[in-house]
Amino acid sequence: MMRLIRWCLIVLSLFFALATQAQTGDFPTTWDAEYFDNPYLAGEPIVKRFDDSIGFDWGNAAPIDGLPNDNFSVRWGKGGYLPAGIYQFILTVDEGVRLRVNDQILIDTWETPTPGKTYGVEIFLEAGDHRIQIDYREFSYLAFIYLDWGLVPGGRAAPQPSTEGEQIATVTASLLNVRDEPSIANNIISRIARGQQFPVVAVSDDEIWVQLELGNNTRGWVSAAYIVIDGAGVGARADSNLIGTTLRANGRLLVRSEPSGDAEVVGLLRPQEIVPIIARNGDMTWWQIRDGAQIGWVNALYVTISSDVEPARVIVAGE
Repeated sequence: MMRLIRWCLIVLSLFFALATQAQTGDFPTTWDAEYFDNPYLAGEPIVKRFDDSIGFDWGNAAPIDGLPNDNFSVRWGKGGYLPAGIYQFILTVDEGVRLRVNDQILIDTWETPTPGKTYGVEIFLEAGDHRIQIDYREFSYLAFIYLDWGLVPGGRAAPQPSTEGEQIATVTASLLNVRDEPSIANNIISRIARGQQFPVVAVSDDEIWVQLELGNNTRGWVSAAYIVIDGAGVGARADSNLIGTTLRANGRLLVRSEPSGDAEVVGLLRPQEIVPIIARNGDMTWWQIRDGAQIGWVNALYVTISSDVEPARVIVAGE
């Protein structure tokens, strides 16, 4: 009888642990991946494995042993609980791709593959279980695929401080570790997602770490490189690695034709790519930049500006 009681307690504890995990918005970090030796996802996959992320540049080579250099396909998928909010998906591919969230196809170039192009889309998801699936096919020459996705900053209901004048940090990373002390060597006490907002408690002397109020009497430290505070990156004005009127992309970043998330995608900045600033919009939430011969707009949440830049002195486009 005691053995049965202990077994029931173990089962119950596992149930409550899983329920708590679902309520906190945990989502698998790895993708189920299936690799096929044809461009049609036909038959049995040659290899099944877990991929930590979808970010591959295979060039003219085969992605894995047993697959040809050309004429192959891959399917990635994962699912779990996601909090409510607006989610952004950015795909850069060569050649064909199809993005499906639950039963809805959001991006589809499967029948009209185009070499080396970037696609972006946003979708509102209710809180609950969701599944993401990406199908990829390659016919010839170069092969690559990169995916960035996560909550859009400000795209979800977030706890706001009740104290007047309190600073708010917005997470810009897809998933950000929260640590008990301001050091990468310290314990991870939680993880927070892109778009979530939290009151700022303190900033380390070197401006590398920021302490946040997570709620439920919990505080933790996060890297300042992956948040913005009231629309401005911590330490952005003191970045000595940047010179002149420039900015640096904190990650893979879409360049748009207008200062709006709904505007046409006209380019892409690579992580850590540095470009000159031309102008800004009125509330300094978007920067107009030049990337080679291309002029476009990037969201200020995803960049770090040079220490030489005084935002208020940058001209407003159209004025």
